[in-house]
Amino acid sequence: MKEAKKLRRASAAGYARGEETKQRIIEAAVELFGEHGFAGASTRDIAARAGVNAPALQYYFENKEGVYRACIEAIADQAWNEFGPAVEHARRVLDANAPVPELIEAFVQILEIVAGRMFEKANKQSQRMFFAREQAGYEPDSATEIITRRVRRPLNDVGAALIARITGSAPDDPVTLIRMSSLFGQFMIFHTARRSMLTLLQWNEFDDARVALLKATINAQTRALLEQWSREREAKQAKRKPSRAARRRGAGVMRCAGRACSWHRDVRAGAGCRTFSRMELALRDTRAYRAARSRSRSRSRSRSRSRSRSRSRSRSRSRSRTIR
Repeated sequence: MKEAKKLRRASAAGYARGEETKQRIIEAAVELFGEHGFAGASTRDIAARAGVNAPALQYYFENKEGVYRACIEAIADQAWNEFGPAVEHARRVLDANAPVPELIEAFVQILEIVAGRMFEKANKQSQRMFFAREQAGYEPDSATEIITRRVRRPLNDVGAALIARITGSAPDDPVTLIRMSSLFGQFMIFHTARRSMLTLLQWNEFDDARVALLKATINAQTRALLEQWSREREAKQAKRKPSRAARRRGAGVMRCAGRACSWHRDVRAGAGCRTFSRMELALRDTRAYRAARSRSRSRSRSRSRSRSRSRSRSRSRSRSRTIR
């Protein structure tokens, strides 16, 4: 698609009127593109819906491609005005290495805005169909390129970064991206399959009270999932760490007692005299070491008793010689 023609500058007196006319054309075009698609909506129909003549449309946008691009740019502007502050807040939270509860709240804040945009009164059926056609690939690629570059990519990048920090995974890990997409997509079915969901819930419309119920339910579900994933990360990290007692003993480096070292004799036979590593010190807490240590102590006691008996016999012989 060709680049849109640059909008011409209106005179100071007619500037406000010109902006109002352009806005009417864009709103009418979004409705018609949503109802009939890019191929089915004509510039004549758009001009008639907006209440202007066809030359006025050409004056501001040059052609239908220019109108379509202006629609996407306007939607992207509106979306970023809402998402921008939440995305910037999430970036600050990430940069500050904030704890998990703050990361979760930053993600839920973005999810709240997703829900708000889907259920706002101004979001008519035509706009929902506009995006449904764009997602299905029926519309010009310029729509996807603009909305991705200006809204979706920054939103997805910060969402993936939050999930990655919470779960201890990489931002580009497929599991991270699937989790992020599934959480962001929780409201999507109520947006694209509106009629089916109203029928299922036996509601006539999504009024304020019902939207509040949807938001509260999905936000609680999101927090529960994020907290569960965080606990799973902590459990994995705990498995990789030695016990507290082992860490205390491993604070320094110990040297074994050479040939008399029960560790080398009973557990690490043939290792010889050398410095204990932290891992070896951590292994001292294992059952195998305790069993080996118990056997070593038993043998030490036996040798001690044998030496004691030998000394006792030696003393007895010495006394016997003295008496003679």
